[in-house]
Amino acid sequence: MTQTQLRHRHFIAMPLMAILLLGVGGLGTLTKAAIPDVSRGGEEVVVSQDEERQFSFTERALNVLLQPHSKVALLDRTQALRMEVGSAILKASDLVSIDLGFGAEATLLLSSATLLRDTQSVTVVALTAPLIVSRAGSDWILPPQYQLRIASDGSVQRSKVPQEWFSDQRAASQALPVIPLPQLAEDRQSLVDAILASDAPSDEVLQNILSLSDVDRRTLVAMFIDESSPEISFATVNAAFTVADTFADHRMQQLVLLRFLLLQDRMHEDTANGITLRLASTSFSPSEFIFAVPSIALSTLRPLAPSLIDAWTKIALESGALDPSRTASVLQPLLSRLPASYDMQGYPKQAMLWQEATARIAVVLTPLLAHADGVSIDESARTLSEPATQNTLSSPIAAPKSYVQEVERVRNFLLQKNTLFTAGTTIESDSDDSGCMRVSDAYLAHASSDQSFTFSLCLDEGMVRRIVREGKRLPNDVPILAFFR
Repeated sequence: MTQTQLRHRHFIAMPLMAILLLGVGGLGTLTKAAIPDVSRGGEEVVVSQDEERQFSFTERALNVLLQPHSKVALLDRTQALRMEVGSAILKASDLVSIDLGFGAEATLLLSSATLLRDTQSVTVVALTAPLIVSRAGSDWILPPQYQLRIASDGSVQRSKVPQEWFSDQRAASQALPVIPLPQLAEDRQSLVDAILASDAPSDEVLQNILSLSDVDRRTLVAMFIDESSPEISFATVNAAFTVADTFADHRMQQLVLLRFLLLQDRMHEDTANGITLRLASTSFSPSEFIFAVPSIALSTLRPLAPSLIDAWTKIALESGALDPSRTASVLQPLLSRLPASYDMQGYPKQAMLWQEATARIAVVLTPLLAHADGVSIDESARTLSEPATQNTLSSPIAAPKSYVQEVERVRNFLLQKNTLFTAGTTIESDSDDSGCMRVSDAYLAHASSDQSFTFSLCLDEGMVRRIVREGKRLPNDVPILAFFR
């Protein structure tokens, strides 16, 4: 066995709804598994003891970092491995399917994920790109920083994970080596050229693609999804879909589409519009699609094509007409944050597109929710709410016309007070106080170091309320002058 070292933080993570983090920073020793520990009925089992253990499954272009006291089985079938116990970080350079247990399967394409499993549940977290979890005929899309927990009783929960934990897990995955896919034979270059040259490939080209092995076809897809390119051309997008469409597994087409959604800011308008047209032929369920687009937007804050936002809005409106309560519960925590988040990132046009989409949806949903059984609406605050047995929709779907301006006012005030913003900083309406804005994960200068604060800023009242410093709730509200002195 060989020894190598990699600097990152240790975590022993448990698959809870809100993942709890244990451990301390330091140098971790990674043991690369040259051979499996056990061969069992055609399966090869790899186990970590008191140390992390890194190994490569080269046949599937998969790198695995096992946390201490974890176990995985390498499989010789359509699935690459099965998570048996503990936790692991995966980095896939291919299309890879993972047996999660409890009848569930995760599918990754050129991305990384964290897996956590015990006897009661399994949790998967998307780290670098969207992935798909399948179970009992249903698919769930997980954007980066989202987790899906499946319990032994069959219950399923999807939520965001804490920013600090996510950042550490993502950094650990990025430090893992990339396992390259096999090179295509030189005589295949003419086929690559033919795929790139045609908007609609001929029957001969399609037959030549189908004659390739699965590995060669996956290599072609990875080749055409070239994230290192500063510009994503229509030819490469079309070529990627041409090859993806030859796979029987619909998740290949879905994952290619989700990857290109992340890259629309590098496409010309016509190319980005082509991604929108693909939506009609891709087998996303409406409920998953209306969740995925704003979730991906919020987790990456990359601009999306206006045509995509418009198409998404139409699907959201159709879903809202059929099931307004469920649609509102999905969209509420996302749409209330998107305009301000994009505006803070310097994308005012994208902020306005999402604000207009929010307004269109609110016009349709508001009267439907007013007549929905068990659902009420507060007209004065335009706040949607449901009975206590369900999730409470505590902030308005319809962003007021002055919403972006109010965010800008708060941001300018904070900048004057030398507040430090990070990628995780958000400013949004305060669901507990309509006269305040909730500021999350902002840093203020302290005597010894900068400290993280989350608080409600009430400019007109001159108060700062519900203050959380370094994760600890402070007991008192204070005047603005005292807070920023």
